[in-house]
Amino acid sequence: MMTYNMLGLICSNQINDDEMQIDFEIPDNCVYALTTVNSEYIIAVNLKQNQNIPSKNFVPVTETVNILNNNFKTTFEQYEKSGVVVRKPVLAIGF
Repeated sequence: MMTYNMLGLICSNQINDDEMQIDFEIPDNCVYALTTVNSEYIIAVNLKQNQNIPSKNFVPVTETVNILNNNFKTTFEQYEKSGVVVRKPVLAIGF
C-alpha cells in the first residue's frame, strides 16, 4: 500500500446511479479544493498558510459527487512546500 504525507485513508462508494461518495483524510494543517476538469474530479491538497510540513494528525473529509459521462475518475494532487506536485492516487471506475 502506498503512503502519502498529505493523504491518509481513501475510499469511494457508489451512493446511487448518479452519485459517488469519496471519503479521505488530510492533515489538520492542510486544506483541499475539489474541482472538475474534463469530466474528472481533482482534489488538490495544500498546506495551510505559514505551514511547512504536513501534520501527522489527520482529519476525515467526505464529498458527494456526480458520476460524469458514466465514469468516475478522481485524481488527488498533493502540493508540497518545495513546489513538487504528487498526482497520486487516482480513483477510476467505468459504469
